[in-house]
Amino acid sequence: MKIVCSPKGIVDKDRPRQGIMDIADAGFLDQGVICGLCEDETDVWGDAACEYRIVEPIVEDVEKDALWTVNREYYLSLLDEARLRNVKILLKNMCRNVGGHLIRGVCSDAAEAVAWVDALNTEAGEARFGFCVDMGVCNVCGQDLNEYITPLGNRVKAVILQDGNGSEAQALLPFTAADKKASRTDWLGLIRGLRKIAFDGILILNLEDTASATSPLLRPALLRYARQVADYLCWQIEIETTLARYENRVLFGAGNMCRNYLKCYGEKYPPLYTCDNNPHLWGSRLDGLEIHNPEDLKKLDKDTAVFICNIYYREIEQQLRKMGLLNPIVYFNDEYLPQFHFERLTDEGRK
Repeated sequence: MKIVCSPKGIVDKDRPRQGIMDIADAGFLDQGVICGLCEDETDVWGDAACEYRIVEPIVEDVEKDALWTVNREYYLSLLDEARLRNVKILLKNMCRNVGGHLIRGVCSDAAEAVAWVDALNTEAGEARFGFCVDMGVCNVCGQDLNEYITPLGNRVKAVILQDGNGSEAQALLPFTAADKKASRTDWLGLIRGLRKIAFDGILILNLEDTASATSPLLRPALLRYARQVADYLCWQIEIETTLARYENRVLFGAGNMCRNYLKCYGEKYPPLYTCDNNPHLWGSRLDGLEIHNPEDLKKLDKDTAVFICNIYYREIEQQLRKMGLLNPIVYFNDEYLPQFHFERLTDEGRK
C-alpha cells in the first residue's frame, strides 16, 4: 500500500519549494509520488497518484439516462493518452449541489460505479479503468463506507482520506472532525470495507482545510503528525493481510488483546501458543490456548512470526531482540475488530 499527500493547502504554486520540502521531510515522498500539483483542473493528467489518474465526470447535471452516454464518450476519449502514459483511469464518486444542499451524484451508488467501471473496461478490452473512493463525498452523503466499498471490490485502486462534519464539503486531517467526543466520520466502516476487499492501492491524504488554517511555521509538525495518522490507518487496514502473510505465528501477551485475537482471527489464523512475562500464567490456558514462558520463543523456526498482543510494543520488541530472537515481530492491536468482547478478562478467564 502506498501513501501520498495532496499538496493542496500546503504548496504555494508561486513559491512551491518550501511546501514540497515540508511534504518530503514528513516522509510522504519516500515512495516517489506526489499528487494534485496541477492547478488546472482540466488537465486530468496533472492530478496524479503514481500509475493512476483520477478523472471526474465531464457532465453531471443531465438526466440519468443521458448521464452515462455523455460521460462514456468522455472517458473512452482518454484511452489513447492513458495507454501512451501507461496509467489507469480512476472514476470517482461525486455529490451534487441542489438548492444549496449536497446530495448523492455520479457513482455515489456502488452498483452504478461497478456498472460504469466494468462497462468501460469491456469497451477498452482491458482493465484500464478503476475507481477512487472519496471519503469526503461519502461523509457528506451519509453513506456507510463498509456497504459502499465492499461491492466495488478490487476495482478500488485509491482512497481519498479526509475528515469533515458530514454536512458540507471539507478536507480536514483524519480524526479531527468530532462532536460530543465522537468522530463525525465512519472510520470503522472504511477500515472494515477496505479489509474485506484486501485493498492494496493508494491512500491519498487530503488535509487542505486543516493545512490552510495552520500557520506555515507549524505545518512541518502538522505534516509529520499527518504521516503518523496515515501510517496508523495503513496498519489497521492491513492487519488481516499481515496475518495471512505468515504460515506460522505465536502471540505475546495473555490479556484482553490476545482474547480478541482468538475470537476474531484464532480459527482462520491459529497461533501455536501465546507467551507472557507473568510466570504465574505459564502452563495455564487462555480460551484454550496454552501460555508459555517467553524463553520458549528461542525454539521457534526463524520464519514463525511473533505477534505482540500488548500495548507495550516497543518494550517487548526490545526484550525479544535482546533475547537474540531474529523472527519477524509484528504489532497487533485491531481497533476495528469484526466483533468485540465486552467483558474484561479476569484471572478466572485464563484458566
